[in-house]
Amino acid sequence: MLNTDRDALECDLAETYHIYNFKELPPNKVALFSVGLREESRIKMKISNVKYPFKTVLMSDIADKLAMILWIYQGAKKNAKPDLILPKLFDVEMAKFNNKDIVSFASIEDFEEERRKIIGIEVK
Repeated sequence: MLNTDRDALECDLAETYHIYNFKELPPNKVALFSVGLREESRIKMKISNVKYPFKTVLMSDIADKLAMILWIYQGAKKNAKPDLILPKLFDVEMAKFNNKDIVSFASIEDFEEERRKIIGIEVK
């Protein structure tokens, strides 16, 4: 943890355990305290390569889903589509999620025929 980000570890130890100079403690105690840090601590998030705490991601997803439900309930007007939070957190462009790749079929038989073509079963 020290090699990953010394400053983050020092901040986490000071915030959680009020240890302001960890060099005064034996290394096994510092290791014990470091392992006991919460999952949202700076150092553990850095080691896990996580940008945001799980609670933040979960609450953003809930807010987005609620906004979409309300938008659909109110008539789903194209110009009033809600601005979603989660894609902004992860820098995902919503253009990737457009409807260009959606294919529809007039009947079950048409669907089954296309499915057979895709998976490689000979169509009779």
